[in-house]
Amino acid sequence: MQFECDRIKQRSAEDTGTAGDNAEENWAQILREWIPEHFHVVTKGRIIGINGNCSKQIDILILSPYYPPILLNKKEYLSSGVIAAFECKLTLEAKHLRTAVKTKEQLKNIVEVDTTWNHTPFGCLFSPICYGILAHSHSWNGPDSDPVSNVNNNIITGLKEINLTHPHDMIDFICVADLATWSVAKILNYPEYTPNDNSSIDDTEKTFNTYNSIFVGLGIYQKANTSGKDKELFTPLGVLLKKLIIRMAYIDSSFQQIARYFNETKLEGMGMQQLFTTFDIKNCLPKETIEEQEEYLENNNYPGGKFSKWYTNYS
Repeated sequence: MQFECDRIKQRSAEDTGTAGDNAEENWAQILREWIPEHFHVVTKGRIIGINGNCSKQIDILILSPYYPPILLNKKEYLSSGVIAAFECKLTLEAKHLRTAVKTKEQLKNIVEVDTTWNHTPFGCLFSPICYGILAHSHSWNGPDSDPVSNVNNNIITGLKEINLTHPHDMIDFICVADLATWSVAKILNYPEYTPNDNSSIDDTEKTFNTYNSIFVGLGIYQKANTSGKDKELFTPLGVLLKKLIIRMAYIDSSFQQIARYFNETKLEGMGMQQLFTTFDIKNCLPKETIEEQEEYLENNNYPGGKFSKWYTNYS
């Protein structure tokens, strides 16, 4: 990836458009090599909803194995057949992050969420289309720069600008190949009792109660948080692929066996959780879902494994 980044940058001044296309194709090729071939990885397309609304052009889309073959060469892709969407950048800048946060939130106007998907806690918390931004490198290379903090701060700024109202509209992935990977985590915090006053302030300056809240943040995975053999094996790209494979396995159960293997690996080392924002459980899950989940948890003693859509911790 670093070799490709250097090669593209050498020519980028001559033709920025070609440099961007090369960056997209690098990422698309990596995804094609790691994701089973019955998923379709395409570049430069828009997502079209059943209501006719279209997204802006997105660099890379991963399509369902069941996507109609006759439509694969069309550049407006049916929203129900899109599993993941990614923007690609050769050099990540602050504005790219804020735009990506807004784009993910705007996808709610296009994606149809039927009652089958939305019934479970997982279905309520996650959009059927996961969305992220992929970059070869970043623009914060000064001697006193803190690129990880810059990414965090710009995500927080973007969330404040759009006033995020629901967990399923949170950006899912950020991967900077020479820095770190950020992967979304969503945790349902059901209390055994509810204290009268247990309020706090999250990173977007919202007041929330620790109990009856959904914590939505991005786990930060970087080499600095690994040690020993894990440090030698760590790459941000490896973390992205692991997290993406696990996420796709929630959607396609036939993918779960290989995803379980990746889940047991230590590719990501120790993630540092960054809590960005919070939501009230009662505002995000239907009453019936809350009741059914509480019953499930009581009867099963917090089981479910990695791919249970009735669990309380998705990371």
